[in-house]
Parts: sequence; C-alpha cells; structure tokens
Amino acid sequence: MVDMGIGTATGAVGSRRRAGVRASGGGHVGFYVGEDATAYHVLGGNQGDTVSVARIAKDRCIARRWPSGRPVIGKPVQLAARKPISTDEA
Repeated sequence: MVDMGIGTATGAVGSRRRAGVRASGGGHVGFYVGEDATAYHVLGGNQGDTVSVARIAKDRCIARRWPSGRPVIGKPVQLAARKPISTDEA
C-alpha cells in the first residue's frame, strides 16, 4: 500500500486516531466514500455499533492508502455535510 498524500479516491483505505487520543495505536480504519470541507465520509464497521458511513474530522486522518502498483481510479468526491462529525466510533 502506498500513502496517497493529499488526494484520495473512492475505496481508498484511511486510518485515523480515536477522538481524544493522541498516542499511537487504538485507531480505526475505513473506506473513503467522499468528503466535505471539514470531514471525510468513511464506511467502516463498529461506528456506533454498526457498519455505517460516518463523518470523520480531517485532522484525525493519519494516512490514506491505495494498493501499490495499481492506478488510482477516480478522484475526491464532494458530499454535503448532513450529519454531525463523529467523535465516538467504538
């Protein structure tokens, strides 16, 4: 997997810190679905005890990954900010 840097595309794997935790470890991963100005929209499990799409603040993102050697398909997807930003995915 390679770090995508600034850009991302639908299906990329993103890792993030748990809200309020600055130390390494104990984070979450999910699949990028889209984004708005302040948050990534991420499909993941155990978000509110269910599989769902949650809005995750962009500053909690640690990395966005894509399989090495595979072309990036697509580009960032802009979505409306209709739900509150998630602060507790566990």
